[in-house]
Amino acid sequence: MRAERLRSLILFLADGKIHSASGLGKRFGVGVRSLYRDMDLLSGMGLPIESLSGHDGGFRALRHATTAWARGSGFSRPASP
Repeated sequence: MRAERLRSLILFLADGKIHSASGLGKRFGVGVRSLYRDMDLLSGMGLPIESLSGHDGGFRALRHATTAWARGSGFSRPASP
């Protein structure tokens, strides 16, 4: 379930817009703390995520890099033999 949420999060962030942690948490049905853990995990795996602080802050990712990363990541299904 978490893997699917992470993959969906990657694809959602690919729009390049800034998304608040609370908004992302609501969209994906998790608390803000879980969302922060997900973002830390994805960032640690090499996903190009930008974190912006302040009233209008949030998270965003580079569109072209994000979709390419999602296709080549461990979240994709393995090929059949």
